[in-house]
Amino acid sequence: MKYRVYEIGTNVGFSGMFCIDKKNNDLMESVYLAFEKNLFVDIHVMSKDGSKINENPIQINPRFIEYVWEVERDHYPVHLGGKR
Repeated sequence: MKYRVYEIGTNVGFSGMFCIDKKNNDLMESVYLAFEKNLFVDIHVMSKDGSKINENPIQINPRFIEYVWEVERDHYPVHLGGKR
């Protein structure tokens, strides 16, 4: 499965972190659902080059998230469907 890669920044020490959402494959949808249902967002952190993906999710309170950007597909690692 090709996952969407996101860059996420929070106000609790995480910024410029690349991650994927293995649950929905749409991090923005997961953030909105977490707001509605008062839940945490599960993300899987990855290295900058995409060679390592943490199998254990990190749970983040959506109220601490400052920004979420989807990374352009040209900058994805090859094993995630990109050209880099």
